[in-house]
Amino acid sequence: MQRVTTRLPIIPRSKKDPTRQMRFVRSAESILEEKLRNIRDYIIELYRNLPRATIEANHDASLLANRTYIFDLNEYDMRAIHNAVNSFVEDELDLRDASSWFFDEYIAESYRRGTTAEFVNIAAQSELYASNTLGRRMMSDAYRKRVALVRYRVFEEMQGFTATTRKNLGRVLSDAIANGSSIQDLMKEIQRQTGVEQSRARRIARSEITT
Repeated sequence: MQRVTTRLPIIPRSKKDPTRQMRFVRSAESILEEKLRNIRDYIIELYRNLPRATIEANHDASLLANRTYIFDLNEYDMRAIHNAVNSFVEDELDLRDASSWFFDEYIAESYRRGTTAEFVNIAAQSELYASNTLGRRMMSDAYRKRVALVRYRVFEEMQGFTATTRKNLGRVLSDAIANGSSIQDLMKEIQRQTGVEQSRARRIARSEITT
């Protein structure tokens, strides 16, 4: 009678990073943070170059309290400014095409690594499972469709992130123009808001790549 040997599963070395994805996470985080810095710098430079007049001491202080500048802008100017910001954010985050955006390479590689780790683990416990090779499983229609759906979900989540980033940073810029804020005050507020966006970007990178 043939004796059946039960093999134990392979226990990951790290519970936080069972498929060793953190290198990709850190790389993705670094790129996202760089892109947000570029957006921040673009908005600050745009604000710096807007036509404005410095508040003089003889202006009515009750009307111009806490204002540093008065901007000579009309409705069409404001629309053009927001269009420029929106376009820059979209170009920087590169989310116009789900099949070729900067974050996709990290997602694709994380799926390959995760699938390989799972295959090796289960194959070590089941000869029947191991008989269907990893390459055949990854080329199967069922696997490819599942991965495609998950990758598109990530793309949609990043589109939502982009829309929120555009809205929040656009609001900061509009408030600065309306309030006649100094460039230093705008820089502080933009820095604060991009920090919020960086936290959201970091959460997306960590949750999607490691999962």
